[in-house]
Amino acid sequence: MSRDNRWKSCLGLVLVLGAGVPVMGEPVPSPMALSESELQTVQDSAPVPIALQDANAGAPGGMPPGDLSTEMGAGLQEILDIALAQSPNLAVQRSKLNESKMRALATGLLPNPQVGGGAKKVSGGGTGPLLEISQEVPVNGVRQLERRSADLQYNADRNALMRETQVILIDVERAFLGVLAAMEEREVESQAVEISKNSKDIAADRFNSGVISSLPSSLAQAEYANALKSLNLAEKDVLLARQELARSLGLSEPELPQINGSIHESFLPPNLDPENFQRPDKTAASLRVQSAQTSVSAAQRARIPNPVLGYSREEAGSDTENFFKVGFELPILNNGNPLVRQRMAEAGTVRSEKEALDLSVDAEREQAREKLGSRKDAVRVYEEEIRPSINQSLEAANSAFQTGVSDLSLLLQTQQRLIEMERGYVDALRDLREAELDYLLALGVRNGQIDSY
Repeated sequence: MSRDNRWKSCLGLVLVLGAGVPVMGEPVPSPMALSESELQTVQDSAPVPIALQDANAGAPGGMPPGDLSTEMGAGLQEILDIALAQSPNLAVQRSKLNESKMRALATGLLPNPQVGGGAKKVSGGGTGPLLEISQEVPVNGVRQLERRSADLQYNADRNALMRETQVILIDVERAFLGVLAAMEEREVESQAVEISKNSKDIAADRFNSGVISSLPSSLAQAEYANALKSLNLAEKDVLLARQELARSLGLSEPELPQINGSIHESFLPPNLDPENFQRPDKTAASLRVQSAQTSVSAAQRARIPNPVLGYSREEAGSDTENFFKVGFELPILNNGNPLVRQRMAEAGTVRSEKEALDLSVDAEREQAREKLGSRKDAVRVYEEEIRPSINQSLEAANSAFQTGVSDLSLLLQTQQRLIEMERGYVDALRDLREAELDYLLALGVRNGQIDSY
């Protein structure tokens, strides 16, 4: 049932009943302890919520007048587009990815030749120039393996940063959800004000006509004052939620467009199949294992020394001498085994991290799935059991009041349950949407635009 239709079904009874609704969390003053002047003071002291001020006044944050959920507002996709373009946290991730790429490009480069020169002086003879050139020949394959390891590490970093990007975007969606929930709570409090105002007016008319005692009339006035206070707090919650969303986007609250969306809409894409998604962090862990294994192979190959080819030319007077030589490093003081053992230990650590991550991801997915099912059940209970029960109680209380079987107090209590139920329903919806985001994050569902950079 949509939000508007849900409230129409409830208000159809409430507006006829003319009863007030106490607001959860606000103490209701005892009508017997308040005089008529004191009740008026309580009512006048309640701040007028923005939603009840002049219709020409602007909405919070310098937005144009009207409901925040108008069709001209920004939806979730527009907010994610802003995040991809302007989020400072995503800018950091892009910088890290570029750093990893440059590191990979700087690994495994060929050695430079060595050139030397000078002068040769022969005792008792002439002098002449001296030229020496040497070049290491990388035939042991170490540099190819190092480049391969660096490329694997870059791809691992890319997947890891992609996972971090998913987390950042999910946090943006959580902030977006916070705005939707605050807007929905404001709608509930607005309806509570409308109900309590109508109840206050009718109770006052009946009291003036001598139909009811001062108790229901005083209670209705106090409830209306409390409803105004609650609505004002709900307005502030909307502003705070917008500020949180703006902060996650790197914007100020006035720069944030008004939000279009409904907490009744699911975040889950249609036909979601968990088997179609692979967590980027699991892919990154597998790539790190391959990179570490390749690094071990490079260290083992490094124990084979590369030959160094050399050429030198010496001139002295009219004599010229050419020398050709081949040199090898002698692995006497350092045979390379310590480096191999170090790389093997690093590879073992990476494998252990991958195994731990696999177990953690499986547990996270299962927990997210169970949590999602539990939250769905909670919403279903509200929609299929609690709301129909309260509506039946409301009808019974109305009938009892109209026939004189009970006084107005029973109706006030029943309508209080109605508003409290709607507040609880909004909380249940928010928990469900939070569970959906946790489920998407656990699956590793990717936004298609993440791969664009």
